Amino acid sequence: IKETYVMSYSNGLIKMTDDVFTARYNRDNSPIPQWERITGGAFDSNGNLIMLQAFALDVPAGTNAINIKDPSDNFKHISLASQTTENKSALMRPAVDNGYIWAPYSRGDKGLTIYKYNNTPLTTSDDKIFLISHTEDPNSLPSNIVLCVEIDKNSTAWIGTSNGLRVLRNAYSALESGNYQTERIIITQNGLGEELLRNTKINCIAVDAANRKWIGTETSGVFYVSEDGQALLNKFTADNSPLPADRITDIQIDKTGEVFFVTQKGTVSYRGDVTDTGDDFGDVLAYPNPVRPNYSGNITIKGLAQSAYVKITDAAGNLVFETRASGGVAVWNGKNFNGKPVASGVYLVLMTNSDGTKHATTKIAVIR
Repeated sequence: IKETYVMSYSNGLIKMTDDVFTARYNRDNSPIPQWERITGGAFDSNGNLIMLQAFALDVPAGTNAINIKDPSDNFKHISLASQTTENKSALMRPAVDNGYIWAPYSRGDKGLTIYKYNNTPLTTSDDKIFLISHTEDPNSLPSNIVLCVEIDKNSTAWIGTSNGLRVLRNAYSALESGNYQTERIIITQNGLGEELLRNTKINCIAVDAANRKWIGTETSGVFYVSEDGQALLNKFTADNSPLPADRITDIQIDKTGEVFFVTQKGTVSYRGDVTDTGDDFGDVLAYPNPVRPNYSGNITIKGLAQSAYVKITDAAGNLVFETRASGGVAVWNGKNFNGKPVASGVYLVLMTNSDGTKHATTKIAVIR
C-alpha cells in the first residue's frame, strides 16, 4: 500500500492510497481548525506527520499552529499563540528531527521557533519551546524573515533567511543549555575571509548523503558547498547550466543522488555522485577506467555503502591507498602513500561496509 499526503493552503490535508483519493482532514473531521492553511510538513522517524498551519482561527485569531497525525490517524493540534504577537507572521515548511520541530517564520518578527515534542506527539505536558530571532538578539540572525532550515548529519542547524545564512552547531545541546548563538560561515578567497552568502536571500537548503549542502537563492542560483560550508564545490546559474532561472524555490535529493531544482520557470535535475545507499553496496563503478596517460584528475568510485572502508592494492597485494567513503563515493588521486603517481598496472579495490557485514570489489587499470 502506498500512501500519499497532499498539504493544501485552503483545504487541509488530503490523503491518497495507491493514487486514489481516500480522505480529506479539515475542521469537520479532525482537530485542524479553520482556516485550514497547511504550509508544509514532514514525517518524523516514527511515522508521525508533522504539519505547520498558518493563520488558524484560534485564540487569538490568526495564530500559527502545529498539527500532528500519528500512523493510526490520531491528531493533535498545538497552538503557537505564545509565540505569535501579530497576525502577519506565517510559517514555512518545517524541519523535523530528534523530537524537535523547527518552524521558520517567513513574515513578521518571530524568526525561528523550535518546538520540542519529545517524540510523544499526542502528549504535550513534557513539551518545550525555544525562539531564535533577530529581535531578541540581533547578532543571532541577520533577519527575522526565516525561509528555510535543515538539520545536517552532525546535528548542525542550517538556517536560511532573507538576509543571509547562519548555522547553529550542536543544535540540541545548545538549545537545552540556553546558549544558542548562531554563527556565520566564513570562507577564504584569495587569502581573505568572506562571509558565505552575506546579504543573500536564501529560499531553500538540502543536505546530501555526504553531508554537503545545496543552497538555493532568490537571485543567484544554487551554491553547492562542502560539509562545513567553507569550500564552494560548484555554483549553478541560468548562465552556466541548464537552470531555467536563478530563482530557486525548492531543492530535493533522491536516494540515487539526483538533485532536483525547482524554479519559477520549471524544474531540472542534476545527476550527482553522492548516493544514499545505507549499509548496502549499489552498482559499484570506478571512472575513468582505464586511467589513460596524461590524465591527472581524481578517480571516483561510486555505489559504495555509506562510510565504507576502501583499500586499493597493486597486483602483488601491496597497499597503495586507503580511505573511507562519504555519501557512497570514494575518491583516489591515483597516487601512493608517498604522493607519487602509481605505475601502470591493474589495481584491486577492496571495500567493506562500516560494520564489516557486506563486501565488494572492483578493478582499476592504470596506463602510464
